[in-house]
Amino acid sequence: MSEQLRIERVKIDQWGRASGLARDLPDNNFVVLFGENESGKTSLATALAWSLAGPGPQQLLRRFGDDGDELAANLHGRLGTEQLEIRAKAKVPKAGATGRAKENEERFDATVGGTKRTRAQFATRLGVGDFDSYQHLYWLESLRIAEKPDLTDDLSVHVQFGGIDPYGRSEDFAEKKREALGASGHNPASGSALRLCGDRGELDEKLRQIAGAKDERSQVDDILRQKLCERDRICGQLSSLRHLDGAIDDGTLAKWKSRSQDLDAVGAPSSSDRELYDRQPNAGEAIGKLEAAEGECSQLSKMLEQADAKQPTVGRSTVAGIAAGCVVAFAVLWGLLDDWRQSGLWAAAGADVIVTALLLPRLVRIPQVRRLRGQCDQAERDRQKRLQDVHSFLPEVSDAATARSSLGSICVRVQNYGNTVSAEQAALRLLQESVEHDDVALRRATEGDLDSLPAEIIALENQLRALADEAPSADERIAELHDRAVRLKDLSNEAPDAQLQKGQLTTQIRNQIVRGLGHHLAAELLYDVAETYRKEHQPRLLREAERLTSGVADWKGVTVDWQSRGDSWQSKGGKNKDLPFWVSDSNERHPDGRLSFGARSLLFLMLRLAMVAERGEESGLRLPVILDDVLVGIDDERAKRCVAVINEFSKQHQVILLTCHKGTAELAEEAGAEVLTMPPRPASEGI
Repeated sequence: MSEQLRIERVKIDQWGRASGLARDLPDNNFVVLFGENESGKTSLATALAWSLAGPGPQQLLRRFGDDGDELAANLHGRLGTEQLEIRAKAKVPKAGATGRAKENEERFDATVGGTKRTRAQFATRLGVGDFDSYQHLYWLESLRIAEKPDLTDDLSVHVQFGGIDPYGRSEDFAEKKREALGASGHNPASGSALRLCGDRGELDEKLRQIAGAKDERSQVDDILRQKLCERDRICGQLSSLRHLDGAIDDGTLAKWKSRSQDLDAVGAPSSSDRELYDRQPNAGEAIGKLEAAEGECSQLSKMLEQADAKQPTVGRSTVAGIAAGCVVAFAVLWGLLDDWRQSGLWAAAGADVIVTALLLPRLVRIPQVRRLRGQCDQAERDRQKRLQDVHSFLPEVSDAATARSSLGSICVRVQNYGNTVSAEQAALRLLQESVEHDDVALRRATEGDLDSLPAEIIALENQLRALADEAPSADERIAELHDRAVRLKDLSNEAPDAQLQKGQLTTQIRNQIVRGLGHHLAAELLYDVAETYRKEHQPRLLREAERLTSGVADWKGVTVDWQSRGDSWQSKGGKNKDLPFWVSDSNERHPDGRLSFGARSLLFLMLRLAMVAERGEESGLRLPVILDDVLVGIDDERAKRCVAVINEFSKQHQVILLTCHKGTAELAEEAGAEVLTMPPRPASEGI
């Protein structure tokens, strides 16, 4: 019995929009994470896959943080009966970095049953080599649901027939058949029956020439056919010119020329403008951050100006001396209280006390001003950093307002050019329809001189009338054929040798045909036996996929054909280029390439589940499966059945279904899933 890896708790410290998420997963093996777009579902899925099977591509990490940011995720769960804890950290690479993250570039701590494991040891335990391997098998995204999985290693001809390739052997026999009989073409192989038949045909032609001239009627027919071909050619030219004349009359040609002139006038945007237009969301985000930084700088500057206005103008040492003197005077006068009252010095002491009280609050403001200056300096440094980010898109700008204006102007220019191109293409399509897609007329309309068009139409009509008047001249050609027949009679002396050669060629042709038919029979027999065996012994993977699909669609079977009549599905040596899957219903079989998007999504989803189940039995470990909105192309009824199949599948594998569709979440909950709602995306984040 294989073990199951089950995730019980997820804690995302930093990983894109999933940052700060901490969730306990229910005991139910079928979990639905429901949330709106940009709520962090993809970030969560990537963190899970990276933690279990990373490291993955470096460029992937740039979707979840800025340069140098450290992404971190923690998983808690069970691997069989052992407690499992994983802590994975990865650093976002610099812009332009490519390749794959290395194990020494991530910090990975895993504990299985209290024993620490390195990334290599943990990968060996899971049987999944890297991030791509896990994503290929256990993580299915909505955008790739209709892509055919690569099953060459599981369903190849050699796997099906135990290392033997009967289709390749059948093709070898077929090749020998073609060598003996010859393949149709301009130059059949020497010694083949087809080549020998050609040689014998030349002898037959010579014998026919020796026997006499060709039939006079056939010669006349040839002449007439030539005349008809000439007539058809002229009619075709005339038809093209009339189509063009119609396009001029209905104004479609003039409209296309006008659109072409508009396109020339607009001018194509530069490659840098196109690139900036494509990166508009990133540029807008950078400009927004610069605007915020500029606003913070402005606000702190105003606060600093207000604080400077209230700062004392006297020196600190002077003020301190005055205050100390006042205190001393007050103390002395207090000791001389009686004399103080009598002499009137109490008024001076009181004045000293008042001055000190007024100066002390102003002295307190000095540290506040100093702190505001530090904040202003920090805000300015942040503004310069944001400005450098904007310079990666718009190098020449100096502030957010100018950047926002430049970005808008460039986007408008690129959009105007695109609209003009679309208008020109639409006008060209109308012109093509007007000339009934006649290539000659279209080329003349876009390149040729149209002033001589009426004269050319009249000239072609005159040529047609002249051909009708030339019919009697065919009698002269018939007389010439009689003279040629007389000359051919002189060749009659060569008849005996020609007959002998024809007999020898006939014998050789018969022998080659017998050999070719023997190889053909062997190829056909081996092919038919292989097909019979294939149909009766379908691989277990296909049988499991067929069982799963039977609970969703009214299909009778799912098969794979390595070679089909009239199609080349297989390369030399039995290595499959593209395995063709066939779905059978009550009426006929359909290849996967002709199925609708929804049917292909269903077929390849079931194949993927069957692959996961088979891999779990082979490896002895059943890993979690991540399904990202895989029901988007499937109709409501089949989606309901499909969710039931996924629920049944979750009895062996933990299934985490990500969806932004409330209907999908409700279907899954009805089938037995536990639905967890992702935290809503803050409104300030934008799209």
